[in-house]
Amino acid sequence: MKNKKLLWIVAAIVIVGVVAFVMGLNNKGAQEAPSEPDALIVPKKVAMVIPATLQAFSEIEEGLKNTCQEPNYTVKVYSAEGDASKFGTVTNDALKMNPDYFVAIGSQIVTTALSDRNRENMPPTIAGSISVPAALPALVDIGINPPRNFPLNIVSQVPQSSYKKVVDVLFQIKPSIKKIGVLYNESEMNSNNMKLVFEKLIAEAGAEFIPGAVTSPEDVSKITEKLIRLGVDAIIIPHDKSATAKASTVAKLCNEKNILTASLDDGIIKDGVMFAVSVPYVEVGNLIGDVIVKSNEENIDLKDMPMIEISESDLRIFVNARLLTEKGIKLTEENTNSPIIEL
Repeated sequence: MKNKKLLWIVAAIVIVGVVAFVMGLNNKGAQEAPSEPDALIVPKKVAMVIPATLQAFSEIEEGLKNTCQEPNYTVKVYSAEGDASKFGTVTNDALKMNPDYFVAIGSQIVTTALSDRNRENMPPTIAGSISVPAALPALVDIGINPPRNFPLNIVSQVPQSSYKKVVDVLFQIKPSIKKIGVLYNESEMNSNNMKLVFEKLIAEAGAEFIPGAVTSPEDVSKITEKLIRLGVDAIIIPHDKSATAKASTVAKLCNEKNILTASLDDGIIKDGVMFAVSVPYVEVGNLIGDVIVKSNEENIDLKDMPMIEISESDLRIFVNARLLTEKGIKLTEENTNSPIIEL
């Protein structure tokens, strides 16, 4: 009898152990297996095409990825590496990934993407980093404001007030300015449009506008020297990949002659440019991402969304603190009416 009772106890222990072991395996499997919602996620593919690999565009990419995060989105960047002849090829390469959204950065990429040849193959598109949307025929044809005739939205990067701010700060530094040179590329629509804006503002400020047209980075040194010979008191570098690529050359030539330098691109302050009026490029990427997320998650057609314009309150003045100190120049937030970021 005693042996029989002992056998029952042993059997009960074995049964409990087996049940516990099986339950443990089930729990482990449940923990290791992906949850059903995660397993069903199919990320939206975002292709971003840029004209060249520059710090500003890298920051836009960073902001875009901050907003369009995995696993809900995947972002892939394609660069033409500054070669205009590759704009069509790099656009086609991006379209081969069958993206759900296409981000075209800069006026030249936007114009290429929206050409008659490409438009019928384009997915919903965001035209980003556009300075003067109304001056870009490809966007005017679609419609700047909603409703547009194509699933596209625009993130206008440069508030019009930023151009005037550049000119105002130059005059704060040197009220006696007589001549201001502007480097630009006539064959690049965005660059040429910015030149026209500066030409008007400089004239309104009472100074003489001196054009400095370049066709490639190799021209920049020669044209800068020409502007210096013409007696400019300052040189402005707008958004132009040829001029920004040689910003260190411009800065060196100007700093040696005590000529002021200014830009709309804060990425070239490190090259010796005195100051820039800009918005943080990461914020531009965030705004582009916001458009995509809102369109995707709220099922809104891009053609019906309002154009995103970065406001004047987002402007920052990026200064080369070392150079300003060396030249004995003081800029304060009080006299510029904008936050100052020292670089």
